Amino acid sequence: MQIFVSAKTRSKKSSVKQNDPTHFVVAVSEVPIGGRANDAIIEALAKYLSIKKSEVFIIKGETSTKKILSVAVAEETLNEKFLSQTPQGKLASPMIGK
Repeated sequence: MQIFVSAKTRSKKSSVKQNDPTHFVVAVSEVPIGGRANDAIIEALAKYLSIKKSEVFIIKGETSTKKILSVAVAEETLNEKFLSQTPQGKLASPMIGK
């Protein structure tokens, strides 16, 4: 399954935010030197999705903040995780007319 990640490096606090079933914002404290930030992003996503680090790898965007990753998770699992963390009736929707 492919997911899309917006990476934020040099963050004070590491975090993973799931914007929708396939789009994530991952903040890590590592610097983007020598692949350390990418390794931290993979580790954070693996922990968030409860999978092994070896089941997450970068397909595209190793040197970019916008990344495409492959994860060994079914689409249904991502949907369930997203819905379980979204308060009922509070699904994100674009603001119309603002």
